[in-house]
Amino acid sequence: DRPLRLVLSAGAPLPAATRAVGERVLGVPVCEAYGLTEATLATVADPRDPADRGTVGRAVPGVEVLVVDDDGAPRPAGEVGEVWIRGHDQMTGYLDDPDATAALLERGFTKTGDLGVLSPEGRLVLVDRKKDLVLRGGYNVVPAKVEAALCAFPGIDGALVFGVPDARLGEEVAALIATRADGLDAEALDAHLRATLPRTDRPRLVRSVAALPLGPSGKALRREARAWFERGEGRPLELGPPRTPGS
Repeated sequence: DRPLRLVLSAGAPLPAATRAVGERVLGVPVCEAYGLTEATLATVADPRDPADRGTVGRAVPGVEVLVVDDDGAPRPAGEVGEVWIRGHDQMTGYLDDPDATAALLERGFTKTGDLGVLSPEGRLVLVDRKKDLVLRGGYNVVPAKVEAALCAFPGIDGALVFGVPDARLGEEVAALIATRADGLDAEALDAHLRATLPRTDRPRLVRSVAALPLGPSGKALRREARAWFERGEGRPLELGPPRTPGS
């Protein structure tokens, strides 16, 4: 038998803590890769390269990865945009659905719908799904950024952030969080978020539940979390009065 040499993670961003546990238990490096059904494997991180940690790596041979703005123009390194992929591993189109095919393909690229940032060396860092952005009073709020801030607070095991309709701002930032006990200190959490997030990104509407909704693979479901929130499930947390953007 050949010994296990590494583990490849894909399908969702890999938290650093989860990577650390996997490497400790399995005794081999855990690296990340990125792809999608329509374009299979697009990038992979080299487990031997410390600079690849926290990224999904660089494009595999024969594949081109761009990060573009809303007009399809390439974004400079370090700036967020939509990830486009072109290469030998792309689909030719959706069966019997030319409209969906036309919406996905442009200039030979597959428009992934994912937001990412490329480093000057071509390493890709995934940010979030484009459709999951919360447009709060003209500001784009990236849910993954807010979720990371929430999960960094002791006692929170998971978080899903999304937008809910707001008559004045268009959307308000809301969150469903999984907590280990009912005694979560809302005042301390509010102080933590004030210290780690800009005013425009801080969630104003938060509900605490014992566990987040999960799919068959164990992936947290943002759409289902929004439905739970709208049904009033969980315990509301008071995180201070709402503020206007930039105030």
